[in-house]
Amino acid sequence: GDNNAGEPSAVTNESGQFSLVPPGREFGLFVRKDTGFAVVDGETAMETPVVMVLQPWGRVNVSARMGDGPDSGATVFFYQKVTQFDGKASPLQFAYQAKVGDDGNTAFGNVVSGEYTIIKDPNAEKETTIRRGVLVNSGAEVSVTLGGTGRPVIGTVKLPEGLAGRIDWRGQRVKLNPNIAQPELPEGAESWNNERLDAWRREWYETVEGNASLEALRQANHYSTGIPDQRAFRIE
Repeated sequence: GDNNAGEPSAVTNESGQFSLVPPGREFGLFVRKDTGFAVVDGETAMETPVVMVLQPWGRVNVSARMGDGPDSGATVFFYQKVTQFDGKASPLQFAYQAKVGDDGNTAFGNVVSGEYTIIKDPNAEKETTIRRGVLVNSGAEVSVTLGGTGRPVIGTVKLPEGLAGRIDWRGQRVKLNPNIAQPELPEGAESWNNERLDAWRREWYETVEGNASLEALRQANHYSTGIPDQRAFRIE
């Protein structure tokens, strides 16, 4: 379904022009066509006239795997936590979802460029959820494989004496995350506020070392699984 149903919308005329009454709150402007899309923040959209240049769609191919075979029946969805255009945050958020086929594969066309979190949610018979990042560039195609590498991790959650029977395991999960080195903060950083820390990290991620770390974080798989009543779990 369309999460933007009920929002102000318009169709362009033969000259590519349109007009809209702004909603009276923070907003972003999104234009779509078969050949591409354009996004601007609300402040820019209030300029008269605003010129929006279409960019070609991106495409994401996904292969969901379980062991050495396809993870048929899994659902794949991905989303942007924060939409940015020309460095400005926008209230717009783009998200996509589909079930994979019997071969474990699916594809998303007409994807807006940006940084996404992509997740493979298993069907009811399988427990492991896999999450990772993916960068979608305008006009480019990217392929992502979720699962099918490494080996299973099997374990049991053990509780200290006296806690048995006192914990509700519904909704509890075991998580397995990669250990990727993070930058060593400069001397005196312990006194910085969050805004200054975020600014320093953004600058560091622009360096060669930071860019390599960011790419490693993006490509790394993060695993999680539910904990049944018997507290034995399997991640794969």
